[in-house]
Amino acid sequence: MANAPAAAEALRAFSHFAGGGTTLVAHNGGRFDVPFIRESCLRHRLPVRETAFIDSCRLSRQLWGGRGGHGLDAVMGRLGLSTAGVRRHDARGDVDLLAQAVRRMWERLERGADGFPVERRSAVIPSLLD
Repeated sequence: MANAPAAAEALRAFSHFAGGGTTLVAHNGGRFDVPFIRESCLRHRLPVRETAFIDSCRLSRQLWGGRGGHGLDAVMGRLGLSTAGVRRHDARGDVDLLAQAVRRMWERLERGADGFPVERRSAVIPSLLD
């Protein structure tokens, strides 16, 4: 798109949006989002910082094991979430649906000693100092 920011600029804006000391949540993030952001930072020679993330696919696997797949549509179906009025495969719509799904899965899982039902893993995003 003609008005889209350059990749490095978009990565920096995302990092500022995420802030510091946060835990990111992504559906299938360990296989897609985290490697994509890491490789994009390397490609654009951006300094990085570590942040925590939770892959909501892991929440799904803890609840339902290997049954029925763990894509967002399957998870939403199991949880009875409606897509009425939500644009699917649009960032805002999918984020809203994922937030609802994570909230419901989180409530169903037993929390560990740190208060999290699944382990927080490490990811990198652009440094806030850049």
